[in-house]
Order: sequence, then C-alpha cells, then structure tokens
Amino acid sequence: CLDPTLAVGVPPEEAPEPRIRTTLAEFSPNPLVAGRDGRIRFMLEHSARTKVDIFNLDGRLVRTVFEGLAPSGANELTWNGTDLAGHPVASGVYYLRLQTDSEHLSRRIVILRVS
Repeated sequence: CLDPTLAVGVPPEEAPEPRIRTTLAEFSPNPLVAGRDGRIRFMLEHSARTKVDIFNLDGRLVRTVFEGLAPSGANELTWNGTDLAGHPVASGVYYLRLQTDSEHLSRRIVILRVS
C-alpha cells in the first residue's frame, strides 16, 4: 500500500501533543492514620506559583504543605497528618487545596488517630 498523498505533495499529519491539564489526584491513603505519610499528587499545565494547604472543616488553616514555584507536569508531596506546630491532628475530615494563579482545586481527606 502506498500513501496517495505522497504523490501530490501533501505532508503527513502529525499527531498533536497531548495537552496536560492541571489536576489534583485523590489523597492516598485515604483515610490516613495520623503520623504516617500520605501522598499528594498533582499535575500542572505549566510551571506556576503553587500553594498546597490543609484546612479543617471550620476553614482554618491546619498546615501549608508547599508554597513556591512548581514545575509543569507531575508533582508529588507528602503530608503526615500534623499541624503547623508538628502535632498530630485530631481524627476527622480535612480539605486539601491546590491553588495556582488560575486554578483552585480541592479534595477531602479523612484522618484517623489510633491509640
């Protein structure tokens, strides 16, 4: 089989590069046992100033996990269920927020404290 477009000088089509969208994956493991490490994974369409925070149900800041310039593509952080002072947080529901200049994404996290 020959490509009939070769005879008329039509260049072959190139597949477009897949576009990366800014996304925030589910926190894992969820629920998280306080004091253990959990993974925060996100993709950025382009490098950007990024902030990743944890909030309680009242909307109070529990901890800033990352603040700075994050590269485009896949990124991964860890959080061990501790607050700004380094103390384990109480059992309950928390919110993970990824914030860039143009995006605000969030996920729910459940924390379990084991005695």
